[in-house]
Amino acid sequence: MYGPCILFVVALFLLLGFTACGSRNPDPDISESDADASETGSVSDGADAVTSDSSSTWDMDIGDSDYFQAFENPVISNFRLYFRGHNGSKYKIYSYDHDEIEAVGDGTSDYDSGFDHPVEYDSNLYFQGNNGIVDLMYRVDGTEIRNIQEDNGVYSTGFENPAVFKSRIIFLGRDLWGNPRLFEYDGDSIQTVSDILQFDSPEPPKTSSSPYTTGESNC
Repeated sequence: MYGPCILFVVALFLLLGFTACGSRNPDPDISESDADASETGSVSDGADAVTSDSSSTWDMDIGDSDYFQAFENPVISNFRLYFRGHNGSKYKIYSYDHDEIEAVGDGTSDYDSGFDHPVEYDSNLYFQGNNGIVDLMYRVDGTEIRNIQEDNGVYSTGFENPAVFKSRIIFLGRDLWGNPRLFEYDGDSIQTVSDILQFDSPEPPKTSSSPYTTGESNC
């Protein structure tokens, strides 16, 4: 009575077993190792496998420049990365275009050192540098540094806290008498924005250095 049923169950068990084994690697073009890897999400397509939480690094090609070390005040301007670096003997300005590092030349300017407060304006990079005596406003024109022409005869030194506003660079500088003033640059010349600025803050009210009184208690 039970014979046919037992044979049916055994046949069904064997059939399911062969089906499971055959589905282990149905594609003959995929190796067992790749099939195992596909289950962990790390299949290699012929290149080095990189997981989603890893990153790649590479050395920046110094090209023909004399760059040696340091990476200070980086700023992007006109699709190039500019920064202050060191060539082993002095600091200089360098640029990087994702292919190689290039040194920015002094050109015909009186630039000597420094790369402070860089800001991009009208596809050029402006910054505060030093001519060996005072701090001045300079411009990187391509791969060379240029002086900025001023026409009003009031601006003297400095290029601090620059901000681009209404197609002009507004910045803090000093006049011929050493007084702080706001200046603006419109791409052609430096003009005065404000009168002499006063930075003397009012004297704060005198308060006790201790939250506790030293007199007699009224309690």
